Amino acid sequence: MSSRPNALILFNPGLDQTRAQVKFKGRAREGSPFHHLRAGVPPTLILHGKNDTTAPYAVSEQFCIEMKAVGNECRLIGYEGAVHGFFNPRVAGGKWYRETLLEADRFLTKIGYLREPSPTTIL
Repeated sequence: MSSRPNALILFNPGLDQTRAQVKFKGRAREGSPFHHLRAGVPPTLILHGKNDTTAPYAVSEQFCIEMKAVGNECRLIGYEGAVHGFFNPRVAGGKWYRETLLEADRFLTKIGYLREPSPTTIL
C-alpha cells in the first residue's frame, strides 16, 4: 500500500453548477463539488484563469476558503488575463501549459507524491 496521499489538480473547474448557464435538469447542486465540501477531501490545487467567464475565478476563490475552513488543504493559482482552457498547449505558444505543469509538479512534490527536489523548469 502506498503512503502517498491522494491529490486533486483542477484546471478551470466548474465547482458550482448551480451558477452555470446551462442547467442540469434540477441536478446542478448534486453535481457541484462546492455543495459537497467536508473534511477529508484530498489536497487540492486549482489552476484558474482570472478572466474565465465559463467557470468564474471567484467561485474557485470561495471554494478554497471553504475547503480550508473545514480543515482541507487547497491552493489556488490565478493567471492574469487567462480565459477558460488557457492551459492547453496551443494557447499562447504553450506558455501557460508549461507553467501549469510546473505548478502541478511543485504541488505534488510538496505533498509527497513526487520525490524532491521540486522541478524548476518544464521544457
